[in-house]
Amino acid sequence: MIKALRTFRVHPRLPAELQPLTDLAANLRWAWDQPTEELFRWADPDAWEEVGRNPVALLGSLSPQRAETLVEDAAFLSQLAEVHGDLQRYLSRPRWAQSHKPQPPRIAYFSPEFGISSA
Repeated sequence: MIKALRTFRVHPRLPAELQPLTDLAANLRWAWDQPTEELFRWADPDAWEEVGRNPVALLGSLSPQRAETLVEDAAFLSQLAEVHGDLQRYLSRPRWAQSHKPQPPRIAYFSPEFGISSA
């Protein structure tokens, strides 16, 4: 097996107005939060299916023309702000487990090969 000399990670260039999509794609909450999934589908319904409902791949496949169309869509931007705000509130509020610490914290390992999403 040949060892790779370099590894490249390509990040999509999105307009500033669409940058919250990267936060949403990077958090696995999209896999079970219906408004987030619907937002990615709205971004490009055909591409959403073509990339196997994978939001990271979807963002990488958005054409500059489609991104510009989304920037000009006030309803899309409003929904994006709402869904992104909901994610930020979800991440910042205290969790039940944080308020109930009768024992020292335990560590759990969750293996991704069992799958969270088909994407």
